[in-house]
Amino acid sequence: MILVYHNITLKYNNENEVDIFHFFAQMLTVWLSKKQVVNLKNYADEKQQIVITFDDGYKGIKNFALPILKLFNFPCEIFIVEDFLNNNNCLSRTELGKIVNNNTHLQYHSKSHKNLCDIENEAELNDEIVCPDSLKELDKDGFEYFAYPYWKYNDKAYNIVKKFYRGARSGNGHGDCGKFAMNSIKVLNKINLGEIINE
Repeated sequence: MILVYHNITLKYNNENEVDIFHFFAQMLTVWLSKKQVVNLKNYADEKQQIVITFDDGYKGIKNFALPILKLFNFPCEIFIVEDFLNNNNCLSRTELGKIVNNNTHLQYHSKSHKNLCDIENEAELNDEIVCPDSLKELDKDGFEYFAYPYWKYNDKAYNIVKKFYRGARSGNGHGDCGKFAMNSIKVLNKINLGEIINE
């Protein structure tokens, strides 16, 4: 099972946020489940393993999520959008470089977070999907996986992803459970994670 978070905050404001108190409770639920929490490269069993991922690279990941994950010794994947690195709400290149370690890896979530299905020009599509070398320098063991913006992909996008990545994450009804469109679940603030994990 792949869990998808966006921002972790002190106070809940919108559906892309989980407040720190609910996040801690959700990680405790994962820990109590006795399931193995792994990085994507070690993910092989949807029933027995859990992958914790974050989209977009918000500052709340560093400030609130990572200290809790460290407490439980849980690894995670952070899927970053290149153009968001200039956003005050997102982690900078310097900050991202400092949080990379054996448990925390960076992956790619596109250049600008466009819906790939709306891009007809192949060169533009390639530019959105292929991670630049300057970003790869931030994590020599990362950037092997891609997350489709808005979960969506078409044959063109899928085929480019297959050329440049070991796998890709989709979800929300769009994933086909294959290696390049792995299913995932968006975790909401007050979701009962125990019910989902034990389904």
